[in-house]
Amino acid sequence: MVYEVKTQRSMDEVAKALEESAAENKFGVLTVHNLQQTMQKKGVEMDRQVRIFEVCNPHQASAPSKPIRASRPRCRAASPSTRRMAG
Repeated sequence: MVYEVKTQRSMDEVAKALEESAAENKFGVLTVHNLQQTMQKKGVEMDRQVRIFEVCNPHQASAPSKPIRASRPRCRAASPSTRRMAG
């Protein structure tokens, strides 16, 4: 899931607030990926700061899981056999 919010806070302030809010709601932060640093290591410059937070609720994670039902895609992918050539 992607959740995006615009703010005037610094990235460090946002990270701290997110970790505090997660803890208040019985979630834990498993990992924080700093996408800007990762991309720089690969030689790709990014103008924006991007962090990906992996969060987990251990009580829900330890509960017996329900089967996940895959949903049908909303659009079809074209395959070579379904493409029409203009002629």
